Order: sequence, then structure tokens, then C-alpha cells
Amino acid sequence: MLRLNINQKTIIPTRDNHEIADGPLLFILSHPFTMGTKKTYLRDIGHIEDLCEFFEIPNYEKRLRYEEGLARDELSNINIGLQYRHDDLTKLLEAKRSGANVKLLFKQWDSGNQNSAQTTRKRKLVAIQYFEFLMRSGDVCLRNYVCSKDFYARRNNAFHDISEVIVPPKVYKNQSGAKASLENFTELEKFMETYDPYKVFKSPDVALRNYVMFGLQFYCGLRIGEVLSLQLKDMNMRERFIRVEDRRDTENDPRNAYAPAVKTYQRPVYVNEVFWKQLEKWREVKLDVNDGLWDLNLKERQNDYLVISLDQRQESYGTPLGIISVHKAYEKLLGSAGLSKIGGSHKLRHLAAMRFVRQRAKEMDWEKIKSDLRYQFGWSETSQMPGHYITHEISRMNYNHMQSNDGKD
Repeated sequence: MLRLNINQKTIIPTRDNHEIADGPLLFILSHPFTMGTKKTYLRDIGHIEDLCEFFEIPNYEKRLRYEEGLARDELSNINIGLQYRHDDLTKLLEAKRSGANVKLLFKQWDSGNQNSAQTTRKRKLVAIQYFEFLMRSGDVCLRNYVCSKDFYARRNNAFHDISEVIVPPKVYKNQSGAKASLENFTELEKFMETYDPYKVFKSPDVALRNYVMFGLQFYCGLRIGEVLSLQLKDMNMRERFIRVEDRRDTENDPRNAYAPAVKTYQRPVYVNEVFWKQLEKWREVKLDVNDGLWDLNLKERQNDYLVISLDQRQESYGTPLGIISVHKAYEKLLGSAGLSKIGGSHKLRHLAAMRFVRQRAKEMDWEKIKSDLRYQFGWSETSQMPGHYITHEISRMNYNHMQSNDGKD
């Protein structure tokens, strides 16, 4: 972790062993930054250093300056981590350093609070500038050595990977804070109800899988951890509902440390007829993949998980999908909708809850609606979330009523 040692008008970045952090120091000295900007940039680089420790990315500075750079999956982890609050990352790091179970820490990762789109954008731009600076400064030194063409080719590819993998979100003028505006919520809801997944995702099977994966959140209100933990046996084919099971302590999840964080209460979740047909269609694709793994002599990858990886170029093909792949798919989905990523796909669950209350509002039996909402979405008896959605809907109804009566008196 970087520490900021300030001596009058000079900022000297050091690490825990009190050694000067050469890379960050040279980076801020190479730019005409003000003192405040230097502090901001070094805080962002300190976050990157913590991410490298958390994701176990060794010697990142040396590898970028003098070796072949970072692998795409390492950059992808950093890209995801840059959108989370530093306080949450610090707590997880402290737990990891004290010997906490790494697998459980990774499960907690997705439950962390995310920064606003503006903050995430700034951090990612700093990361890109910093990584590219390290590689360029390293190139100057490497000219004094004899290196193979293959080495330079791999290093060149690693340089281009930085800006391809670390993608700053778009920020619109009317967008502020980490919460999506009511307008963004409305646009997202309309998009989810009408979009064609086959026009968003190239592969038909990937399009169907992602439609089902995000549809389970949007139509059924599942948490993403619950979606990724679903198994074939959870589908009740006769009565057309899904049984959400508590699999937080599953020991044989092949994703290991990358298994999703799961906060859940066991419950049946009923599915509307139209979406159920797509769910059945995806189930057949999943079974076909399992059969194909047998034919490819990859039977060790066969599993009962509903949502799986479909990238045949990777060793993960056929295995349960990881949370990082979900983030990438969601970014692509929102990109096609012209919306920036705010808060992750969990926003789809919020939309499901808002729609659930809106459709039941005419009954005016708020206690019954609150009870049903708590049961359908898996909130505990002490959770305040059902009450928040009820209050939101009552406020919306009152506002509409006042608007309709405006000027009539």
C-alpha cells in the first residue's frame, strides 16, 4: 500500500517498507500537476496497489516497466475493482492479511458499495495514464538491451490491452452521484422490456443466456449471486417456478475464489409465462453443452449450474459463470441502451421490486403488499427495504394525483 509522506511542498510516495515508490514518484514528477492533483493521483495509484495485492497480481510495476506487462485477466480484475470504494477494499485487505479465508473475501467483493460514475471514470483514466507511462518509461531503458522480437511483440500487445480492458464509463451531463436518476430508471425499464438480445450479443447462445441471466433479476427480482447459484434442479417444470436455495457454504463450487457473493433466503419464485419459455429454451442449450463436454472428453467440466461460460476458447467453457463475466455483459447491455453503468445489474432487481408494488398498488392493502414483497424478494423480517418501496410508490401516486388536479380548483 502507498503511504503519502508530505514534507512541506513535496509529496514523497512510499510503501509499507518505507522504500520510495519509484513508479508513482516519476509519474507525478513527469506531469505539471498542482499539489492537490498530485495527492489525488497518488490516492488513486494507492488504490491500484491495493487491488494488485487483493487480486494477487505480483510485481505489477516491474512487469509493466521491464517485462511483458500485465495479462488481460489481471487488467480485467483491476478494471472491476476501480469502481468500488476504497474503504471497502481496505477492510477486505486487512481481513486477508490477518489470515481470513480468501474464498470468502472474494465472495464479499461484489457486495461492496460502488463509486459514482464520475469517480470511477477518473480512477480508470488515471490507471490507464499510469500504466502506459510505466511501459513507455520502461521502453527507454530496454533500448539498451538486446531483446527478441517476440518479446517486443508481446510487450506491444500488453500496452494496447491497457486501454482495451480498462474502460472508463461514459458520464452524461445530467448524471450525478452513484444513484441512477428516475429518468435513467425509466429508460432502463423500457429498454429491458423491449430490447432484442440477439442484436446486442454476437453469439445466439450467449444472447439467450444473458437474456435469461438478466431477466431473472428484472422479471423475478433475484440477486445476481442467487442467479449464478441456480442449478437445473431448482426449476420446477410442472408448476413453473424456481426454487432459490441457500448455497452460501457450497464447498464444491468450481469457481473457487471467484464464486459469487450470495445473500439469500430460500423461497419459491414464480415466473411469468413468456419469460419461462425463454428459460426452458436456455435449459435445453445448457443440457446440450453438458452433452458436448462429454463428447470432447471434458466430462470433469460437466455441472448442474444453470448459468455457464460459453467461450470455447477458454478453459472455463461449460463451467459456472463468474461475476466478472457478468459485469462485462452488463456493461455491453447498457452500452447498447445508451446508458452508463451505475450500480451494476442489481438495479434490475430494484426495478422488479418497484414494478411489483406498482402493479399491486390498486389493492391499497399496503401491509399485505409489504408481506408479499418481502417473501417474493427474500428480505428478512427486520429488513426495511419493503417499506422503502411502499413509501416510494405512495409518493409517486400522490405526486401524480396532484399533477392531474393542478389548476382544477
